[in-house]
Amino acid sequence: MLATKLITTLIEAVSYEAKGRCFEISLDNGSRLLVPVDLLVMELWEDGQLKAAPRPTDAQLSTVRVWSGGHSIDIDCIKQNFGLEQLLRAIAS
Repeated sequence: MLATKLITTLIEAVSYEAKGRCFEISLDNGSRLLVPVDLLVMELWEDGQLKAAPRPTDAQLSTVRVWSGGHSIDIDCIKQNFGLEQLLRAIAS
């Protein structure tokens, strides 16, 4: 089993940039991340199973906010939430 290091960095701010279709994320260590939305897996729980979520609009994505004390970002109107670990994995792939 691989040991993983706990991420202690927190998200300070997030915004959606429609031109690049990405989230711009500022971290408490001074780093900034650009996360292309299309690299994120968006799914919904329906009828007892996970299903692919419809492609969100720019207007929906622009409602993104920091959530859970800086541990994640949330887009409530489309029921999507991404932890910092998920965001980092998306841009590392």
